[in-house]
Amino acid sequence: MAYAPPFATALDALNAAANAADNLAAGRLRSVSIRDFLSWMEDFASHPDWVALDLRHPNETGSFVERYGKEKWLSVPYIEIRDRYQELPKDKTMLIICDAGTRSSEIQIVLDYLGLTNNLVLGGGFNVIRRMGVAWWPN
Repeated sequence: MAYAPPFATALDALNAAANAADNLAAGRLRSVSIRDFLSWMEDFASHPDWVALDLRHPNETGSFVERYGKEKWLSVPYIEIRDRYQELPKDKTMLIICDAGTRSSEIQIVLDYLGLTNNLVLGGGFNVIRRMGVAWWPN
């Protein structure tokens, strides 16, 4: 479908949804369920070999890094991933998190291309978790 400014936005919602569905069907989008993520957050010992890769701005991620430590919560803003990917762990599963999941899925493709395939996306991101009112959310 061609871009026609008078008739559609630059990133048409239908095209974005179709791209996401195509990535999921082709196995390019690997995700962790909200249920699994929440159980891992409630009990780190139940699945010890993971680390959160938070793509949001450091102002938003600081309280998570402070509460859970850099061993469990990495803050690397979306725009810095390409410059800092060498800092990412190769021996743990990275759960890529952003606000809605869109930037996470984009970064998963970038990391896969760079050879870091040890990652999963948290679909829905923090928008879903915020609405759930989880007990472990930092103040």
